[in-house]
Amino acid sequence: MRRGILATFTGCALALSMLAGGTTAMAMAAEGDVEAAIERYQEQFGELRRSGGLTGETVQEIADEAVEGLDIASLSIEQIAALNDERILTYTTKRDGFVTRLRELANDRGVDGARAAAIHLSLVAFALAEDEERADAIRLAAEHPGLHDALRQGHASDIFFTISRMSDESLKKARTAVLSLDRVLTDDLPVETAAGLAGLQEAVIKTTDDRRTRERVHGRINQAMRSALERADARQSGRLERELTFIDGAYARGELMNKPAPAMNITWSSDSDITSLEDLKGNVVVFDFWATWCGPCITSFPQVRELVENYEGYPVKVIGVTSLQGAHFGPDGRVDTSDDADKEYSLMPSFMEHHEMTWPVVFTEQEVFNPDYGVRGIPHVAILDPAGKVRYRGLHPASDPEGKRDKINGLLKEFDLPKPE
Repeated sequence: MRRGILATFTGCALALSMLAGGTTAMAMAAEGDVEAAIERYQEQFGELRRSGGLTGETVQEIADEAVEGLDIASLSIEQIAALNDERILTYTTKRDGFVTRLRELANDRGVDGARAAAIHLSLVAFALAEDEERADAIRLAAEHPGLHDALRQGHASDIFFTISRMSDESLKKARTAVLSLDRVLTDDLPVETAAGLAGLQEAVIKTTDDRRTRERVHGRINQAMRSALERADARQSGRLERELTFIDGAYARGELMNKPAPAMNITWSSDSDITSLEDLKGNVVVFDFWATWCGPCITSFPQVRELVENYEGYPVKVIGVTSLQGAHFGPDGRVDTSDDADKEYSLMPSFMEHHEMTWPVVFTEQEVFNPDYGVRGIPHVAILDPAGKVRYRGLHPASDPEGKRDKINGLLKEFDLPKPE
């Protein structure tokens, strides 16, 4: 009897050992698959950039190819995070599978669950989702019990940027969750995490009109960022100082919308008729903030081109706004332009021709990440009315083209100007 029990026990132990070994092998295979997917995507993305074939459709195709064959339902948070870091999840049409898996992983109440909730939020935020679905994703991430620990370990910090780019409607539906984020504003946050806190200030501006609430959160953000500044190296200090400038800018102070456009000093223009904001008065003006190194900016050019064509002959001006970057990224790769503004300016006309940019481009003295216009990420679209007041901002050039046309047409109608039928 004992021999039978022992044999059974030994057999079970052997089976469990084999199962564990098989599971380990499967995990290693999955890890290898993810690494191969990322490497394949990076190679194809580089080829598209060099050939000038970088569009939303082509990037979507290579993102889909990268995740083809992956068993999404078995991926770990580490593997999904690696794919997300390469923006593969942003572009793939198989996003729904990742959203489902991340929602499952977010059930973990610790750091890994908070990481999953933050990535889940980023995918839902920029998908064709309803405001209530986006609000639920905000609540899941913002109220996650593991969030503070995740942030202190340097994870999930994208949550602040993500909510800063979400619609006012989604944020207001999740108002309590957004405002609860002030609980994570401690002086021990990593420098890189603290550098992203300006996104929370932007979200609060959208979420509430209560001045005291805005000032309270602003004060805590300012304190957390300045604490991090004391621990920052030279590179980190530069970013923190820019973000501190942002939270003191016109937008973060609540002094941008429906007010005269902040100063924009033009240092170079592809159109000699555009030398200042005054030259644009009397038109609805669409500012598209961008840079040559920004892949999402370039992939949105077809939609910008369509917008230009739609308003040809009407009092609407679409302007690409950038600033000196110290480097130019063209079809032949990176060209160093540090300390040589004229060289960077001179490369722009051929870049515009190569990418069929049918709208003027201006360089401004102010950085492309212009704090007064609330630009923390690019591409970023702001719309001015014919009187020169800022009426819309935080739009994406490739998203909701009908919505942008409605906004522009509404302004043309308001000022009794002709518009397309």
